[in-house]
Amino acid sequence: MRLIARYLLIIILLILILIVGNYQIVRMPQVQTWFTLQAKDFLEKQLHTEISLDSAQIDVFKDITLNGLLIKDQQNDTLLYAQHAQVQVRKFALWWKIVRIKQVELENVYINIYDIENNRFNYSFIIDYFGGSTKKEKQKEFDWLLEVRKSILHQIQVSYINCRSNEKYLVDCSRLTADIEDLNIADNSFVIKNIDLRQPNIYLEKFALTEPPPTVGDDVSSTHPEPAATKPFFLKLQHLNIQNGTFQLVKSPQRRRAPSVDFKDLAVYDFNIKLHDATVRDNELQTVVEKASLKEKSGFVVQQLSGDILVRSDLLQLRRLHLQTPHSDLGNALTFSFSQWSDFSDFVSKVKFTANVADSRFAFSDLAFFVPSLHRPDVKRKIAAISVVNIAGQAEGKVPDFTVKNLKITTANETRAAGDVHIRHLPDVQKMHLDLEIDDFATHLRHVAALLQPKTVLPPTVLALGNVTYQGNFKGTLKDFLVKGNFNSELGALQSDLALNFERVPTYKGTFIGNNFQLGTITKNNQLGLASFQAQVDGKGFKPKEMDFFIDALVTKVEFKQYGYENISVKGNFRDQIFDGTLDVKDPNLLVNFNGNLNLNNAQAPVFKFHSLLTQINLQELGFSKEPFSVSMESDFDFSGNNLDNLEGDISFSKLKIDNKKAHYELKDFKIKAQSPKMATAALLCNPTWLMPTFMVLSTTKICPLPSNNSAIVLILISFRRCRK
Repeated sequence: MRLIARYLLIIILLILILIVGNYQIVRMPQVQTWFTLQAKDFLEKQLHTEISLDSAQIDVFKDITLNGLLIKDQQNDTLLYAQHAQVQVRKFALWWKIVRIKQVELENVYINIYDIENNRFNYSFIIDYFGGSTKKEKQKEFDWLLEVRKSILHQIQVSYINCRSNEKYLVDCSRLTADIEDLNIADNSFVIKNIDLRQPNIYLEKFALTEPPPTVGDDVSSTHPEPAATKPFFLKLQHLNIQNGTFQLVKSPQRRRAPSVDFKDLAVYDFNIKLHDATVRDNELQTVVEKASLKEKSGFVVQQLSGDILVRSDLLQLRRLHLQTPHSDLGNALTFSFSQWSDFSDFVSKVKFTANVADSRFAFSDLAFFVPSLHRPDVKRKIAAISVVNIAGQAEGKVPDFTVKNLKITTANETRAAGDVHIRHLPDVQKMHLDLEIDDFATHLRHVAALLQPKTVLPPTVLALGNVTYQGNFKGTLKDFLVKGNFNSELGALQSDLALNFERVPTYKGTFIGNNFQLGTITKNNQLGLASFQAQVDGKGFKPKEMDFFIDALVTKVEFKQYGYENISVKGNFRDQIFDGTLDVKDPNLLVNFNGNLNLNNAQAPVFKFHSLLTQINLQELGFSKEPFSVSMESDFDFSGNNLDNLEGDISFSKLKIDNKKAHYELKDFKIKAQSPKMATAALLCNPTWLMPTFMVLSTTKICPLPSNNSAIVLILISFRRCRK
């Protein structure tokens, strides 16, 4: 037994000596270099590429340190370079082909990626090696179990060239930390617990492709079988944290301030984001953004962004969205559709959007960052009063042509609107075409005037309407439009079907119906009251010298001196400050017809020329007499002037009849001729067989104040004796 024990002790000692010796041998630089070269040669043969290494240090079963690691792709270009790499081995089981790595740490890393033929990349050969299309292929190529739990990269630079779109991405990052749960290269599947990036800088450059994209050479394909189709890529990321990132379309250290976001020269900085539950399947990304913020060199700032995000090569979708800027606060859902990401360089015409907005606050100052024309001084002045709006609705389309359903808007100046909208020809506000189905609109006309100024000034009679509400349709531009609907204002209600154009001299055509309009307030005449009317109009101009219109109107009721006149029709043309038409009154107490013209070219001496048929007038009912008094006559007016000083012309009366309580008077013909400023004459023709007139000449001072220039105007009054029975 002692002999056996002695031999066992010797054997154990020999084994220990062998292990220690081998361990010391393995730690020798020459031996470690030999092992490294063997591993390098093995991988070069398996991967059909070139691998180089400056030096290596191996702590058996614990750490591996590599310096100057270079891996090339099969096109003999750099794929990966790391100045320093340290691998902490958790478990190495040679017989069971298991390698479990606790941590991989790389310093001063450069990664170069580009696409080659058939939608493959220069690193695809590594994926092909670690994973075949069948289990047999995987056993043939690489059947080791490889696990990596954590990787840390310091001072990283990544270059990615997309030869199909002629785009080059450059990424540098001060630190990247990844906690890995499952790294299954064979199945192209990766599960990562957490990624933390600090100060990542991303640059995108467009370039002209001067030669075809690189392809796999014949020497490689002859020695290595055609790889199986790459398996679908899958990545699950539980948490991502990016701090102080930047993104630029053109690499430039200068941040040139521009008034709007230029997607061809984009520069985003102070970019921070936290997200979780991210999954990537091939070209699709889904994730939940907890919080994101950024600034763009134009001055556009996102203070808070959160929501569910879906990203594809042709889609960017945000659900449960909350977007907050210093001036806006938007919520609900937003989707952008496009052909490729470079379409954002021409956002206005190439990117389609779908938005579902609820209870949000939107500022035109933020929209101006994406619609440069809103920065024009005249446009900024016009929208200053409505700079911030509260908005809700569903929008779809592109900036030049989009629709909004169930739109609700309120502004700081108490303007509100609700309905459906179709807008075309943006971003040019001057050409913007609106097709509005308005359920409710309310504003003050001074806000409308602010949009039309300075080229178009609304007349005071229009501004007097004050606060207005509208239900109906609006079609056209801001200066050329059709309104069909119902207005309510501070001065009454109006139903319209009008085409209006304010591009040069304002034009108008259509019909409108007024109900209980405060005519006295509009005309500033306190003897006038409410008016109800309907009219058809076709013309242009609001200023007297510009007015040229046709009107056919029926005044169903108008109050004058507290009497409501009914059934007044006006029809005629106004051109060159001359109105030519008819006025017909069919009131129970006034039946009269005027037919002629009124010339207003000389404001001091307007010309009146018309024929009048007064069938009946009841002066007592109209409030002009305390006793029953009625008159009927036919008359012709042909005179000019606006006061007794400049009155000149003829006024002829015929078939004059006057009735009161006491008598009935008739006169066949009576003519007044005024010749200012010297004299006035009168001639009377009557039927002497039944009418006996008496002449009475009175001083003008008994009728009206003496004219200022003491003109010798004589007014002649005629008294009638009762007609003989």
